[in-house]
Amino acid sequence: MDPVRKLLKHFKDDKGISYKRMSEEIGRNHAYIQQFVERGSPRTLPEEAREKLAVFLGVETAALKLPGRTRASRGQLAPELFEVGEIPVIGEVAAGLWMEVGDRPEEPLEMLPFVPVMSPKATYALRVRGNSVDKIAPDGSYVICADIGVTGAGIENDDLVIVERLQAQGSMREVTVKRVRLKKDGLVLLPESTDPRWKPIEINSHNTSPEDVDVRVIAHVVWITRRA
Repeated sequence: MDPVRKLLKHFKDDKGISYKRMSEEIGRNHAYIQQFVERGSPRTLPEEAREKLAVFLGVETAALKLPGRTRASRGQLAPELFEVGEIPVIGEVAAGLWMEVGDRPEEPLEMLPFVPVMSPKATYALRVRGNSVDKIAPDGSYVICADIGVTGAGIENDDLVIVERLQAQGSMREVTVKRVRLKKDGLVLLPESTDPRWKPIEINSHNTSPEDVDVRVIAHVVWITRRA
């Protein structure tokens, strides 16, 4: 069973939300989600259905999107599912200005109880610091991330993502969490904040940044949670 179907099954079995209720929330016949999960039809959820279902379940739309098949067909994606109950917290991420971070630690800073829907190789958690996305991820909450380098998933408008900025030939690494909007010549990083000081950040080929600055999206945020 792929990650999306496993996630929906988790909501049915562990959260008590029936497939019928999910189907009704997206305006489909009562058996639609059950057929999707148990019979594989349709193969993927339409974009409109993903958006409605994500709002209802309280997850990011990226969590309901299967990784691209192109990379998987080349053997670069291992869509295995593991029944583990914790996800490693490997650091913090700025919800505001960029935050300088080091390399990924050899040992997790802590373990976060969670029902993962992807391979552990693709999944990790970051603790949010700042208030530029406090409408959806307040300071101190945790974002569950799916590493794009492992999943091979593409980026779509309004995805919530982790963005990395490398400077000084890679010796300085900074990260931030933002909503992303795609442009012809780059992208825009959007805040979702109650604080009006935070403004969109445009990243494109016309920026006057030094040549040794590299900015890229490294992960999708698929879930937001807080410790009990």
